[in-house]
Amino acid sequence: MDGELFLDTPTALDFVAACQEKDLAVLGLEGFILDSGKLRPQLDMVADYSSAEKSTWEMFRDYCNRSAQKFLRSISPRSGLVFSIVIKARDEKIKLIPDNE
Repeated sequence: MDGELFLDTPTALDFVAACQEKDLAVLGLEGFILDSGKLRPQLDMVADYSSAEKSTWEMFRDYCNRSAQKFLRSISPRSGLVFSIVIKARDEKIKLIPDNE
């Protein structure tokens, strides 16, 4: 747990909104149950948007962040549920494809 941030669901939703405002994309989320100082991975609480292919950064960021918000809102409350979130900044390498959709 050293060096990692774990957020409860409401705080994770706020974090995703802040990422959108700061031009950051949420690449993925991983859920855990925090109990007595120990983390138990929740395999049904994993979302990965890193392979989304969009033609612009803005489209990629918006897709990732909307998907993360939708995922978090779909979660049934669980005692001790926390999330680790992976983010990406605009200037980090990202695969973009032509917009043929």
